[in-house]
Amino acid sequence: MATSDMTPTIRRRLLAMVYEFILLFGVVFISAYLFSALTRFRGDPASPLYYGFQFTVFGAVGLYFVLCWRKSGQTLPMKTWKFRVVSTDGSRPSLPRCWARYAAAWIGPLAALAAYKAIVLLTGYGMTRFSVAAACAVVPLACLNFAWAVADRDRQFLHDRLAGTRLAKA
Repeated sequence: MATSDMTPTIRRRLLAMVYEFILLFGVVFISAYLFSALTRFRGDPASPLYYGFQFTVFGAVGLYFVLCWRKSGQTLPMKTWKFRVVSTDGSRPSLPRCWARYAAAWIGPLAALAAYKAIVLLTGYGMTRFSVAAACAVVPLACLNFAWAVADRDRQFLHDRLAGTRLAKA
C-alpha cells in the first residue's frame, strides 16, 4: 500500500482541527485560570508576568499535544476521525520528534505575525488599532503549514515533513 493511500484526506484533517480547537479552549482556559489565580495576574501587558502567562499557555498546549502524540499517536479528535501521528518509518514518534512537530507547527502562524508587524510598521496603518487589511494580507502565511499538503507528494503538512513524522490512517 502506498504512503498516500494510508494518509487521511486533507478534508478529514481540517475537520479534526475544528474539533481540536474546541477542546483546546479547555486546555487554554484551565492553564490561564491557574496561572492567573496563582500569580494574581490580571492581563496587563505592562506586567512582568505577561510573558510568563504566554509561556505557560503555550507550554500547556504543547504538553497536551506532545503527551497525546507520544502515548497513543492521537488526540481525541484524531481518534474520532481515525488517524494518528507516526514517525516516517511507521513507529510511535519519540518525545523529541513530538516536540519538534509542535514547534514546527508554529512556522506559519509566527511568519504571519512577523509579516503583520512588518506591514504595520512600514505602512503605519494599524499602529493604534488592529489592521484588517494587514491581517488579510498575511492569511496565506498563517495557512502555510496546511497549504503545503496540497503540493506535497504524500499530502503531509509542512510540520510533519520537518519533524520526520506523518499522519496515517488508524
